[in-house]
Amino acid sequence: MRAKTLGPGGRGVNLGRLARESGGVDVPGHLRHPVGRSILRGPRDRPAGSSLWASVGFGVMSWLYLVVAILFEVVGTSAMKMSEGMTRLGPAAVVVVCYGIAFLLLAKALRSMEVGIAYAIWSATGTAAIAAIGVFVFGESLTVMKVVGILLIVAGVISLHMASGPA
Repeated sequence: MRAKTLGPGGRGVNLGRLARESGGVDVPGHLRHPVGRSILRGPRDRPAGSSLWASVGFGVMSWLYLVVAILFEVVGTSAMKMSEGMTRLGPAAVVVVCYGIAFLLLAKALRSMEVGIAYAIWSATGTAAIAAIGVFVFGESLTVMKVVGILLIVAGVISLHMASGPA
C-alpha cells in the first residue's frame, strides 16, 4: 500500500518518494526511519494515548521478550537439575516446555536485536542466575574461580554491548 496525499493541483504525492528525496519527512502519525523513509503507524500499531510507547518505539518489546526468555531458560535449567537426568517426568516436562517458550521468545527478540548481543546477554545472564541458584538452592560450592569466571563473562557482555553502539 502506497502512502499518498493530495498535492498541488489535486495530484497524488507519494510520501515514501518524498521522504527519500528530501532526506526524511516528519508527518504526523509517521516515524522517521533511519535511512530517511517515513514509516506509517496507524492506531492499531500502538495503544492510544501511550506517549511512552510512542517515544521509545517497538525496541522495548524485544528487550521484554529477551528478559522473559531468559527467565524461562533459567526455570528450565533448574528443572533439568531436578529431573535427575531426565528420569523424572514432571521436571522433564517443565524442561521441554520452558526451553520451547524460551527459544520462541528469543527468536522474537532477534527480530530487531543483533544476534551477538542478544545471545551474549542471554548466556551471561543465564549463567550468572544458574550459578546463584546452584549455590543457594542446590547447595553447590562457590569458589573464587567461579566468581571470577562469571564476572569475566559479564564483562565480556558489557564490552560487546558497548562496542555495538546504542541498542
